Amino acid sequence: MSKDALRGILGGYANVVFAGHPAVGALICAATFAHPSAGVAGLLAAAIGWSTARWSGLSPLLYRLCACNALLTGLALGAVFPLSLALLSLVVTAAVMAAWLTAVLTDLLWRIGRLPALSLAFVLVTLAVSFAAHANLGVGGIEAAGADFLGQPWDGFLTALGSAFFSPYPAVGLAVLAGILVSSRYLAILAVTGYVFGHLLFVFWAGDGAEMMGRWGGFNFILTAMALGGIFAVPGVASFLAAMAGVAVAALVATAGFRVFLDFGLPSLALPFVSATLLVLAALRLRVADGSPVLVLERPDAPEKLLEKARLARARGTDGRAVAVALPFFGEWQVSQGFEGSHTHQQAWRHALDFELRADGRAFRDAGKDLGDYYCFGLPVLAPVAGRVAACRDDLPDNPPGETELRHNWGNYLLIHLYGTRYVLLAHLRQHSLKVRAGESVGLGQPVAACGSSGRSPVPHLHLHVQEGEALGSPTVPFFLSCVIVSASDERKFRLTSVPSSGDGVAAPAREGKLARALHLPTGKKLAYRLRAGSEGEWRQRELSCDTSLLGLRYLSSDQGARAVFEENSTLLAFYDRTGGKDEFFDLWLLAVGVTPFGETVHAWEDAPPARLLPLSPLERCAVALFHPFGASLKSSYRRTWDQKAGVWRQTGTHVLGVAGGELSLRTEMDVDPARGCVALTADMGKRHWRAESSVAGTDS
Repeated sequence: MSKDALRGILGGYANVVFAGHPAVGALICAATFAHPSAGVAGLLAAAIGWSTARWSGLSPLLYRLCACNALLTGLALGAVFPLSLALLSLVVTAAVMAAWLTAVLTDLLWRIGRLPALSLAFVLVTLAVSFAAHANLGVGGIEAAGADFLGQPWDGFLTALGSAFFSPYPAVGLAVLAGILVSSRYLAILAVTGYVFGHLLFVFWAGDGAEMMGRWGGFNFILTAMALGGIFAVPGVASFLAAMAGVAVAALVATAGFRVFLDFGLPSLALPFVSATLLVLAALRLRVADGSPVLVLERPDAPEKLLEKARLARARGTDGRAVAVALPFFGEWQVSQGFEGSHTHQQAWRHALDFELRADGRAFRDAGKDLGDYYCFGLPVLAPVAGRVAACRDDLPDNPPGETELRHNWGNYLLIHLYGTRYVLLAHLRQHSLKVRAGESVGLGQPVAACGSSGRSPVPHLHLHVQEGEALGSPTVPFFLSCVIVSASDERKFRLTSVPSSGDGVAAPAREGKLARALHLPTGKKLAYRLRAGSEGEWRQRELSCDTSLLGLRYLSSDQGARAVFEENSTLLAFYDRTGGKDEFFDLWLLAVGVTPFGETVHAWEDAPPARLLPLSPLERCAVALFHPFGASLKSSYRRTWDQKAGVWRQTGTHVLGVAGGELSLRTEMDVDPARGCVALTADMGKRHWRAESSVAGTDS
């Protein structure tokens, strides 16, 4: 068996409780053999599910989910029916069926409402196969451990955790809980609260006689709380309340259906969890107004990671769900109508910006009676993103000032397909001004049209929004302007990201081509350094390399397995989503570079990278874990100057984290050579010192 296959199969075990790490899966896999028949059938099914997904040519992103659903199907069959050759043949067939159904349901639910498939394939396949084989295979059944383990109520909770893997034994549940704790402390809290609340409701509704069945099926309440409170929504008060509401729904479904499953000798399966979770997520997806809980259906993750991303998003001026776009014009324009505007930017179309050009507080010269009087009329419009032209139009006449044309609300427009279901719309363009046509590719910053006054446009202006779907009038989605200088209340500040308000002036900083070229990270590029910790330490060789993932994400990885995704465009280089094992040098490099704008007029900025990047001692890590149990962000301040003598840009960063009334502080300094990029790194934290120097830089041949 290959290493990838083993990791995928064990990842399927961990995915059941949203842990994901193969080591957690190995622990749970071993625990399932407390019920030998279930353990054997589950492991066989997981291997077949993973192999089926790969053999069928499905996306590698589905491998673990297919293994997970097949695993649960095998565990259920092995727990209910006695081990035999007939059972094994049934497990093989059911595992293949579960893998294929997982792929179909994943695609279907995503198309319907961008919803996760969860373990719905497992529920459907297991019910069908169990009913079909019930008469021929006999019933083995599940027996819970009779002796007290830790005593009530812990035994009930641990039994419920073990029953998620069809091994309702407290010892198995303890192993599962250990795996959850390793993955996320917040998920462990959700697991306990979800079980307690759901079990109390279940017993209250179903009666005391159903208490034992409630323990066996209590994993439904646990998984529902974890999914809604910390996996598919950013953790917070609102997501916790939504999770408890979902638990109540799961308890109701379990109350209504547990006797049916009991009559057939089956456990309650995951039907309450799946139905409750999908119902809550689907309902929240239909909200007209933004607000909490913030869903992350596109990129679910561990709660601590979601909180980390949310803190970083707040520091950079967006909510983390938003799309980054560049300014679609030259110079400084004003926002005449922002998000939730008083005129047309409301309800499903509230995420939109209107721009116009002003001088001395006026948008026009003379009396403004003619279109030519307006400063923005006829000025170039630039592509705010790179993509493909999905649709466009420029045959409609421009309206005289004060007039509108409501039959064609958007007027002349350009719709650019960004990715997936995301499209960027530029509207009210000047008649016959389009420079591109449908099907053509456009580059970021490419001139594409001219500002006009067509459609519902009483005065010349430019409308910009990002929408969900290709049809004109589709609901808008949050977006932000990347790397802009915002003028508001006589104050002019550089912002890494901004959602400007009505009346704010916005302009792109002057671009520095030399700096952008120096920091350019093409796929295949390698950065080699020699590193020394302390003034007397030995020099060690280290290497960083750039690559592109299957999803098109660009990332930087180290020779020790650490990895971080990055975005590079014409205005900045930004790193985020650090994964992989411990790598002190890699983390120092990320902190030193952080988010780097390319504008030559930008000399200072701030960011909030995760505190876990700090090179902490074991004692300091314990202190941070105690005072920031769900993670924390650094307060990072950057300054950049040009060192004429050395011929480098020198970028210094101060990174501070408050702990126990004091603070931990790290200072970084990165030298950027115009020809060779990041050539030297120094870092100081207390009495600790690091120095890295570039030895070789290039691209794979």
